[in-house]
Amino acid sequence: MKSHSDQPSKPIAISPERHRQILALLDGTLPEEDFANLEGALRHDKALRSAYLHAADMEAELEDRLGAAGSTGNSDKLEDNRVIRFRNPVPAWAGIAAALVLGSVLTFLLLGPWREPRTVASRSTYLSVALPGQDEVAVVTEIESVTWGQNEGEETVAPIGIGSRLKPGTLRLASGAVQLDFLSGATLRLEGPAELQLLSAELAYLSSGRAAAHVPEEAVGFTVKTPDSAVVDLGTEFALNVSDTGDSLVHVYDGEVHVSLLGQDGATLSSSPLTTGASLDVHPRTLSLLERPGDTGVSELPAVRPLDASLLSVPETYRQAVLDAKPAFYWPFEDAPDGESYADLSPQALPAVVTGAVRPVSGNANHAAEFRGTPDNPTFLTPARNEFQANAGNYTIELWAKPMKLHWATLFNLIANRPLSDSAPDTHSGDPNHLTVVELMHRSHFIHRPNAVRFLHRWPPNKGGGVNAFSGEQFTPGRWMHIVAVKDEEEIRLYLNGHLAKVAEKTADTDNLAYRVVLGQLDDLRAVRQFQGYLDECAFYEHALSEEEIAAHYALLAKANPDQLVSP
Repeated sequence: MKSHSDQPSKPIAISPERHRQILALLDGTLPEEDFANLEGALRHDKALRSAYLHAADMEAELEDRLGAAGSTGNSDKLEDNRVIRFRNPVPAWAGIAAALVLGSVLTFLLLGPWREPRTVASRSTYLSVALPGQDEVAVVTEIESVTWGQNEGEETVAPIGIGSRLKPGTLRLASGAVQLDFLSGATLRLEGPAELQLLSAELAYLSSGRAAAHVPEEAVGFTVKTPDSAVVDLGTEFALNVSDTGDSLVHVYDGEVHVSLLGQDGATLSSSPLTTGASLDVHPRTLSLLERPGDTGVSELPAVRPLDASLLSVPETYRQAVLDAKPAFYWPFEDAPDGESYADLSPQALPAVVTGAVRPVSGNANHAAEFRGTPDNPTFLTPARNEFQANAGNYTIELWAKPMKLHWATLFNLIANRPLSDSAPDTHSGDPNHLTVVELMHRSHFIHRPNAVRFLHRWPPNKGGGVNAFSGEQFTPGRWMHIVAVKDEEEIRLYLNGHLAKVAEKTADTDNLAYRVVLGQLDDLRAVRQFQGYLDECAFYEHALSEEEIAAHYALLAKANPDQLVSP
């Protein structure tokens, strides 16, 4: 008889009691309580598993040579490689039951998930699937204590960093933690040692280790699979741990999930809902889902961390550089004592008037404006005197933005105060006529890279058409970005973090219409495309800033905030 490659050439030294239990298991006389004890020991003791395999092989060899005369036919093949534990065993199992259990245990030891502990990478790596046409599925938003490298037998791959866009692939962590914002809107935190396969914006596969996920309403249905289970989120925050044995622990911090135990075909065998504060153990060996009482093991599970909410450190040299460029208004958001307006540093003295959930926040000896709008709560800023002949010539929009989630959100608008002609619709009712929109793009109906920045110039001001400049560079939740939009006689230009990101030919003309400025949502009439995050150092110029001025402005704050920005 051929021996399994892992089988030792001679018996492994084990205790007499373990030897007795193995022999009893092989002849079908092992009591249930001893079966449970031996089963647990086999999960964690490699030497004991080797001894069991040796004894089983010897038993099989004897049966081959000394089997009962007259036996015919072949043994039925077991269709399942799992151990099914009998809930009401008799003290001494019948021969057929013993044969089934023995066959299942052998198969499980040889093929099952806990035969050997899963390999833990010595270095952390990310390797994407090299297939054409694969879309990005997630962006890296936090990295903690991770050492990137190359594991034996693996090709060299570049380390990922904050702002990296990940396509389907495998993320292995030897230690530390990585937090990802999936394009579906879900956030997942992985703590090493662990291995995660990113499959799509709505699906991840946790091979081993610990992870936590936060799933907002727009991402309901986000699923984390394990080798033997799947957790489908119904709008919640949960954590799970896949052990070396293949068992899983699922805990719900808030909301509800649906946990499935999967069969060999990947379909649900059994399932259970799980709500706030509850924990569930998934045991693939016994095909069981068991609610775990108390909080045993829950304290060791990770939780999704809030994104870095640090503000910019703004030197006085930056503010002086902006004022030297002669803005029509400049809002550094340094004071809002009444919570109703922010001061303008320009000579025009046009404070920003607050509507809705815009609140002052402070940090790094600086202040900013935090936007927390909801669909039922219009949230925006407008100048106290909101009438600009913005399109009489050239113009420039400059601001710093820190989004706190992946979303489609409007940062800055120029909207016509009256129709271009008497026959045009009234811009103060219904859908306003936009001249300009500067937006963060996410899952829109336009064609662009995920999480791009958009600069739209539309002439005549209208409800459709115009020219778009979509950036190739993308925004990252939890990181500041310098955004500058310039329109001159020939073209529109979009600058991100000090460099030119996109140029588009301007199919436009000038006019003497009055335009109003709106920050934070699509217009001042509807609570749509609301920005969630922070704005700072917002300026509007009724002329075009030069490329040198834009680069100089960025460099002043980039030097003072090396850890707050994603490098271009």
